[in-house]
Amino acid sequence: MQLNDLISRAEEAYHSDKNKKKQNNDREIKFRNGIGRPVHAAMLGHSMSDFFNDPMASLIAQLEWKLYAFNEIDDDEPLDLKIGTDFGIALEATLFSMDYTILEGNEVNYLGNRIKERSDLDSLEFPDYIGSGQMPRIHDMNSRMKELCGDRLEIVYPDWGRGVWSSSSILRGFNELYIDLADDPDFVHRLAQFTVDARIAFENQRCEFLGIDPRDKEYIWKYVLYRNCKNNELYEDEVDGNMFSADVYREFIFPYQKQLSDYYGGIAYYHSCGNLTPFLADIEKLNITYMLHISPWTEFAPAAEIMPKHVILQRSLHSYDDVLGADEAHMDKRIKDMVEESKGRKTEIWADAIYTGGADVIEKVKKLVKIFRKYTD
Repeated sequence: MQLNDLISRAEEAYHSDKNKKKQNNDREIKFRNGIGRPVHAAMLGHSMSDFFNDPMASLIAQLEWKLYAFNEIDDDEPLDLKIGTDFGIALEATLFSMDYTILEGNEVNYLGNRIKERSDLDSLEFPDYIGSGQMPRIHDMNSRMKELCGDRLEIVYPDWGRGVWSSSSILRGFNELYIDLADDPDFVHRLAQFTVDARIAFENQRCEFLGIDPRDKEYIWKYVLYRNCKNNELYEDEVDGNMFSADVYREFIFPYQKQLSDYYGGIAYYHSCGNLTPFLADIEKLNITYMLHISPWTEFAPAAEIMPKHVILQRSLHSYDDVLGADEAHMDKRIKDMVEESKGRKTEIWADAIYTGGADVIEKVKKLVKIFRKYTD
């Protein structure tokens, strides 16, 4: 009864005038929340392990959060009827037999690295979309959720989301990869090419399973519950201009990202929590078709100048300075400044990557939305 009631309420919300207004929102500047699963679990009394082990509990948890966010947080995110199982940043690691951890109060994460010695690269094989890593559990969870909800909800399947440098860092280790840049640059090139080839092979299998094309821009899956992802996205958190030069980026990273862009027909979304400012002119050549992430360390003005007008600039608030640890005066000034700077440019301001806390954090995000409305309505 509880599940059927939740689905009915979600269907009613999905077809509501309020949701239609959000779906058709053509505001130049929008606000969205990026509140993660650990906060949902703490807020609504769920276990993080439920998302990965119990199909009924996962369905209930995802639906309860959708309804809570839709009814209580007045941002610009429409409610959808997509449900799925994904292992976040740990998925790619598990495809290569790396271990992971699920702890209450934290997102799922991977442990260690796969390539201990550079020669280990030669023994790696391309993963299988059905049988590698945690894919069997994902398929089992999604199949069982489908049995429970029928056709009333869309069960979506995850993709390889990590980009070239991020995947290389996962497999080799962050520190080890930087040493390799100096000691064995040819190995770094070989590893980058392997990640591209492995991702394309994985994507081809996924698309065959789903009956879609790699360039299909309509299929949307849910990443860490709140991100709406297309096939052709690059999550490159380790790409950071504070860590290496534009020359290093152009030699060791960009050519391999360009291969993925050519395969997909463009990159819908490029994400990095690092400083992308030194690389913006190169990133523009990747044919960004939808959105570019602007972290607190990436400068907004050059991004607005370099990126084509159709590209939405996703401006992330600093998760602690602007959200978790901020008072109302700081929030007000930060939002006001961001709105003023963003005028004339398609922009989304995000309270993003909020993975700790509970009801107190939700109240902070609500306050940010209220301030945003003050400067945009």
